Amino acid sequence: MAHLILATDVWELSPANAVGIRKIRRVYSNVENRQLENRPRYLQTRQLKSERWAYYWCLPWWARRENCPLHNEPLGQDYEKACLRAAFLNSYFDAWRLHRKKTRKSVRICTLER
Repeated sequence: MAHLILATDVWELSPANAVGIRKIRRVYSNVENRQLENRPRYLQTRQLKSERWAYYWCLPWWARRENCPLHNEPLGQDYEKACLRAAFLNSYFDAWRLHRKKTRKSVRICTLER
């Protein structure tokens, strides 16, 4: 099976003698090709200290700010089970977004007359 190298850009603070922030590159190797294709939204892959891969469903930051009832969740090390659980969580997240959109449109602005 073919292996790909997945590289992500990460921002971190510079040392004390430098000014601002600098951009570094974090490279994940040995990510299997199937894990990058058709993967559910918000499913993240992280390498553990034991050099095995684990999967996490991570809620977007804006949804946390909007008090979404869902939370970040570890999904384990089995890719198929993680994808099933992530798809399940995504369906709940989509329902929450749809409800949020409907309630925002239904807010009425009223004026009081004397």
